[in-house]
Amino acid sequence: MERPVAETYDVVIIGAGIAGLACAHRLHSEGLGVLVLEAQTEVGGSLRSSTMSGATIDLGPQTVHSRDPLLFQHLAELGLEEAMTVAGSNGRKRFIVLDGRLVELPSSPLSAIHTKALSWRAKWRVLGEPFAPAGPGGDESAAEFVTRRLGPEVADHLLDPFVSGVHAGDPHTLSMRGAFPRLLDAEQEHGSLVRWALYEGRSARRRRRGRGKSRPERVSPRLFSFQGGLQRWPQALAQALGPNAVRTHTPAHSLHKLPGGRWAIEAEGGLRIEAGDVVIATPASAAAHLLEPVSSGGARVLHDMPYSPVATVHQLYRRHAIRHPLDGFGLLVPTREHRPVLGILWVSSLFEGRAPEGTVLTTSFVGGARSPERVTQSDGELADAVQAEHAALLGASEAPVATRVCRWSQAIPRVEFGHVDRLATLTRMQELNPGIHLAGSYAEGGAAVPKCWERGREVARRILDRRASQREHPDAGRDLTLVP
Repeated sequence: MERPVAETYDVVIIGAGIAGLACAHRLHSEGLGVLVLEAQTEVGGSLRSSTMSGATIDLGPQTVHSRDPLLFQHLAELGLEEAMTVAGSNGRKRFIVLDGRLVELPSSPLSAIHTKALSWRAKWRVLGEPFAPAGPGGDESAAEFVTRRLGPEVADHLLDPFVSGVHAGDPHTLSMRGAFPRLLDAEQEHGSLVRWALYEGRSARRRRRGRGKSRPERVSPRLFSFQGGLQRWPQALAQALGPNAVRTHTPAHSLHKLPGGRWAIEAEGGLRIEAGDVVIATPASAAAHLLEPVSSGGARVLHDMPYSPVATVHQLYRRHAIRHPLDGFGLLVPTREHRPVLGILWVSSLFEGRAPEGTVLTTSFVGGARSPERVTQSDGELADAVQAEHAALLGASEAPVATRVCRWSQAIPRVEFGHVDRLATLTRMQELNPGIHLAGSYAEGGAAVPKCWERGREVARRILDRRASQREHPDAGRDLTLVP
């Protein structure tokens, strides 16, 4: 049988998560022909929304936090401004569990003096941070860094639940150079995190004065979602690309280079596509499969990229069945508490209309680097464990009226020791294979939703720059060989 005639595009994006769609949207707005291939039946990647007994639930990430005016301008252009729901004052009130009880975290320097999250001895240790000697430089774990600068109690009570709840990671293996490079550099440059913070504050005020009347209006940080859930964002992006620009249920199977520098993709259904640039915005394992014929070294790095699995357990309770007022963002659990959950988010306290009247909606997180084996438990086992935590920590006196469990085997990439070196290898692989671009959540910047959006747009900018350079220097880069 004859091979099908190849469809041709300027750019093919593999993966319809927020990074891939943001990249496609920016390229489309510049007039390039783009095609997005998605293996699943819906767009959004981990931004997946659904309903449960009249409640709106997000199966992956729950909120977006940003102060980027470009992001809000982008959402307005997509027509999502009116659909945005911004968390109120509850979003600023957060709790941790200490000795089986909820303790509110400090939200200001004054409240930090009176917080029960730290002992007085630990507070004095924090005040002594400017006098602590700087480290020798180089990488170290987040736990080592915070213990050295702020003391072991801050590391155990505050850092540990933050890393477990936000990164699904282990603070003892989380790389400072990979996850928080700015803090490492700040210590070396200023000798103290406090002195660095004061310097940054003064610098920001000078910049604002220097801009004078011409400075753009400042945007306050916002914690937000959308009516109907976060998936409305990628759905709006896909719609803006026009009909047939996004093909779901169409996994890419292979990738190889053509004479002249273009790329060929074989996809589901015998589909054959050619493009000058290919953006791979998938989890690392899928990217590794595609890149094996192109760069065995790069594929090996991607194949070995560590991820933390996470299960989200969504439960709907009658309001009167929960004793706690749920007047906050939610709670995080330090490892020292030996509890089965990483944290519990009080979704209906953040966003109006998420749960039917007279009910409350919570989302609990289980697994992570702390206890990955829990993700393999049955739905019933996970639901029972989470219900028991609601009873113990929030005073739940009844079973939930509805429960839904969702598992993410590759929820969040773990930024462990060696991560910076892995990214350097992948950068070199892309340099030696012009036209290949990686935009997965493992890349520099992290897996937070706004960072993925920024990464997609940045990859688009690099593609536009590359094409402009090709027009000016059409013979540049033709003799580059593929990395082995």
